[in-house]
Amino acid sequence: MNNEGVLIVGRRLRLVPYLRKHVPRYHQWMSEAEMLECTASDPLTLQEEYDNQREWLYSEDKLTFIVLAPLQLLGGDEKNGKNADMHGGGESCDTTQLQYSERVNDGRNRPWETISDMGLCDISGEPVSEETISNGEAYIMVGDCNLFILPDAGEDIAADATVGIISTNIPIDGKNGVNGGNMESGGPSMTTEEGGRCFEVEVMIAERAFRRLGVGEEAVRLLMSYALINLGATRFVAKIRADNTPSIRLFTKKLGFTLLKEVPVFGELHYVKHFNEFMVNEWRDLAGYAAEVYNAAAEQKFCGSCPLLQNSEG
Repeated sequence: MNNEGVLIVGRRLRLVPYLRKHVPRYHQWMSEAEMLECTASDPLTLQEEYDNQREWLYSEDKLTFIVLAPLQLLGGDEKNGKNADMHGGGESCDTTQLQYSERVNDGRNRPWETISDMGLCDISGEPVSEETISNGEAYIMVGDCNLFILPDAGEDIAADATVGIISTNIPIDGKNGVNGGNMESGGPSMTTEEGGRCFEVEVMIAERAFRRLGVGEEAVRLLMSYALINLGATRFVAKIRADNTPSIRLFTKKLGFTLLKEVPVFGELHYVKHFNEFMVNEWRDLAGYAAEVYNAAAEQKFCGSCPLLQNSEG
């Protein structure tokens, strides 16, 4: 599932492959105790993370995209998607317990100053100039999103549905028309195309200043659109810690997932979303999805004041 040359373009976000130049910043994120706990990860050395990056880039059963967000999102106006009910989701902690006063108050005039050390870099890893910041042209790394192929998930999902494990009482907001299955009963759609692939989906918004802005939701919608259109996906599973309320809310209320099963031994809840061929275009359009070739020209196009891509080597 090599995505080395893939750029996913959304209404606000850009998803780019996880390349060598992203490793130092990513390693800094994953050196924080909060991130390790939220992602159930073990700490890696910098060299181990470089090795991990190459493994992900060329893997046949998983892929990852780095989430890039425009710095102007921190301005907080409605057109940029400010919504107190939107959360990072996936593998992010319960961000309602974190302090946002710096972003909301002290960071109102210069919000980029609230981003953690080394965070204010463009996608080539170079520091962002004050001019670029003022013009709202800077895209910075804020997190990642991942897909894993689940080869036997179809049988597991069918078996769980048969024994009645799928929940019928998860509250889901279906007002936007993308229901993710039988919304009235809360169960998965019975019209899902047979023979499609099933993927586990994850998202992590590591930069606290960019949480609760709908970034996690948009990233997941774009990632799922890519899998639906390019990878033959028909089903998605989200495995979420049982105490991660914001992520549960994201995947159920915002994205239309329904409960598949509880896994007490891991303290997890597994949620599922099914698609049929009639749902794909609507989902893609709502996501604002487009895919382009990722190269220096593409990078320059959406980050005009940033340096050109200096090293595309995986």
